[in-house]
Amino acid sequence: MTVETTPVLVVGGSFVGLATAAFLTSYGIRPLVVERHPGPGVHPRARGLNPRTMELFRGIGVEDRISAGTPPVTGNEVLIQVETLAGKEIRRIESSTFDGITEVTPSNWVSIGQDKVEPILRQVAEERGADIRYSTELVSFTQDADGVDAVIRDRATGEEQTVRAQYLVGADGHRSLVRKTLGIEVDELATTMHALSILFRADLTEALRGREVVMAVALNPQARFGVLTPVEDDQWMYGIRYDPAKGETADQFTEDDWVTMVRAAVGDPELEVKVELTDEWEVASRIAQGYQTGRVFLAGDSAHLMPPAGGFGANTGAQDAQNLAWKLALVLQGTAGPGLLDTYDAERRPAGRLTVNQSAERTAARKDEPGGDEEQLDELTVMFGYRYSSGAVIADSSAEPGTSADPRTPTGLPGTRAAHIAIDRNGKRLSTVDLFGRGFVLLAGEQGHEWIAAARALAASNELVLTAYRVGSRQSVPDLVDLDDRFPAVYGVAADGAVLVRPDGFVAWRGRPGDGDLAGVIEQVLHRGAQGGQA
Repeated sequence: MTVETTPVLVVGGSFVGLATAAFLTSYGIRPLVVERHPGPGVHPRARGLNPRTMELFRGIGVEDRISAGTPPVTGNEVLIQVETLAGKEIRRIESSTFDGITEVTPSNWVSIGQDKVEPILRQVAEERGADIRYSTELVSFTQDADGVDAVIRDRATGEEQTVRAQYLVGADGHRSLVRKTLGIEVDELATTMHALSILFRADLTEALRGREVVMAVALNPQARFGVLTPVEDDQWMYGIRYDPAKGETADQFTEDDWVTMVRAAVGDPELEVKVELTDEWEVASRIAQGYQTGRVFLAGDSAHLMPPAGGFGANTGAQDAQNLAWKLALVLQGTAGPGLLDTYDAERRPAGRLTVNQSAERTAARKDEPGGDEEQLDELTVMFGYRYSSGAVIADSSAEPGTSADPRTPTGLPGTRAAHIAIDRNGKRLSTVDLFGRGFVLLAGEQGHEWIAAARALAASNELVLTAYRVGSRQSVPDLVDLDDRFPAVYGVAADGAVLVRPDGFVAWRGRPGDGDLAGVIEQVLHRGAQGGQA
């Protein structure tokens, strides 16, 4: 049996696996990705990338490639409950997703399905050096102190080979073989339901009556209380729940049944409906009890599964991918110590649990069912407000307990997302978000010359990608002009202070002279020194 080597083996080549590959290659790591299916998915499934995810893609230069040609998201879309789409509207749920969004981020929602975004991510990853193999499945793996031995199989020929990887990422879905092999259990945070959906084409213009609908729930038995979701033009998804405990099965629903249900949901018994494909899935709220064992990590649905309410699922997976990718890259390149990788579980699992609970809350609210014990947060707080507490964050004296914070009132607290403010750099208007994504960034106040000098000296003598900017008014001739005079307040930085921002756009540390030397801060964040070493 042949043996090949790779720095990172990514198991699963759907959205999260491809996102992991795109981020890794952007940081100079060329992974091997194996996917058991013959090519990218053909079902839209996740129907939108949220602004936080688009910020991360912006950071590696692919935001424009993803958003090009996609329908604009106006913020006027609503979720409605109806007797039929053409008939009585029972309830309208206005979204708070767009409330204050331009104050929080320069990015926006992108209305794109997995079937459209996966080929883009594949192209990006392959252009940057990833090896992506379809019709290839993981058979088994073992790990030792120095790496992972995985057996993979070509599903077309049956040929098997061994891959020696330094790390393995399981992005292989909610039935994850990687998770099961590791013996990691999952916590069920809400009752699991079984669902079916179809992709179909029909002209619903008359029934819509000019409404921009992001989702319509048909509250009538003939429609099986199904959900209509627009995809593009005359293409829609229709989903229902079914109950195996009552003897129902996925294959009992014929094409005629689906046409009947869609007509009942729309309220037009003569509607022309063309069913294109069907899909079976679970409406579940689960979180893995661990995201890491040794050199093996979980990301996406293998780590967490959530209902579609809020559209958080794929987006949370993309955020897993980026958090893990920059850490793997720094460790593999010898810039960080292996202890940095332990912060992946410490950061992403609490964020995942928060998001799964929020999605479950929204699902219960839409069905007028009792929810859990969680307070329902607004969408912007779920997207941008989660906080990290780990060894890759150096807390300061202003830190307060909590897992989330309102992104509309940022404070620059270490462990929170670095705020978006309008800046001018060399005559060009930008956002601070445009500075993040490639490496570490130090932002200093108007009198922070010492911090800037220290950062630039470190960058010149170190393999760490570190850029430094002094932020202030035009009169102080800074590197970045603070156009709205917001930097000191929203970053909590005094004129002689500074803040260190990580590649994922989260604040790692902030301080003033006397709070520690920058080299020591970076050693601590990257788990170097006594804990360091190369992978």
